[in-house]
Amino acid sequence: MTYARQRIKIRKVYADRGFFSGECIQVFYSFGLKFLMPASHFTNVKAMLKIMPAPRVINDFPIASTVYNLIIITGKDGKKLSFATNENYDENDLGFPQRLLALYGKRWGIETSYRVKKGLRPLTTSKNYLIRLFYFLFSCLLYNLWIIADILISISIVGRKKEKHIITAWFFGNFFLDSDYG
Repeated sequence: MTYARQRIKIRKVYADRGFFSGECIQVFYSFGLKFLMPASHFTNVKAMLKIMPAPRVINDFPIASTVYNLIIITGKDGKKLSFATNENYDENDLGFPQRLLALYGKRWGIETSYRVKKGLRPLTTSKNYLIRLFYFLFSCLLYNLWIIADILISISIVGRKKEKHIITAWFFGNFFLDSDYG
């Protein structure tokens, strides 16, 4: 975190449920960071999901040797969802569950682009760091080329950038592998 904060400004951390622990929450607090993440279903969180109606904000909910705000909302599928945060939300504000889901949903763009990059990455079994770094950077370059090509083709065909990709990452990656084109 220290290294990252020297290079970029971090306003809020959107973490996945793998970071839901007292130690991680204490790190976020120690750096003065706002955070939002799904609250894993530990026994005490499961109990709250069963007995509390949604939407509900439970301030200073304990985990290990720290506390967080437990947010219980209903998802789009009707299931109850739980989130951990250190921000304050008003459960009487009718729009806050949708805003919370929209905020957390922003991180999926990052997850999706990372998965796409992995699909464009050459495979290796090498343990050589430089080779692995080169392959990662090469996949980033391919990803950026794919996005640029998709935008340019979208503009030339439709006249604007479409929300949905015209060229899939799979097609773009295979275009370079096919000997008829390369």
